Amino acid sequence: VEIIAVLVILAILAVVAVPQYFDLTETAKQKAIEGALAEGMSVCSLAYGREALEAGGEPAVADVVAEANTVSIEGDFTFTFAESTGNILITATGKTGTSMEGETANKTWTMP
Repeated sequence: VEIIAVLVILAILAVVAVPQYFDLTETAKQKAIEGALAEGMSVCSLAYGREALEAGGEPAVADVVAEANTVSIEGDFTFTFAESTGNILITATGKTGTSMEGETANKTWTMP
């Protein structure tokens, strides 16, 4: 009887805990994507600053994109930076063999 009671309690815990685990996994992936896009935004700001100093003023978007694409970023994502109507489109794609494989997200960095 005690073993049956323990099994029932474990079954109830499993029914409650398993969906929570999957929700946490999805939330973690979304936060990782948001973090990756924030890193991409920082790269654009850094590239803009470098190009502004080099140009002695407002740099061209193409120059900022070219500079951003030279930055080496480690982690679970690969980044591409592309010109998009006077701004920069950042694309973060999950690397093969990581838990983020197949995930892709975009964000636009606006020139100051």
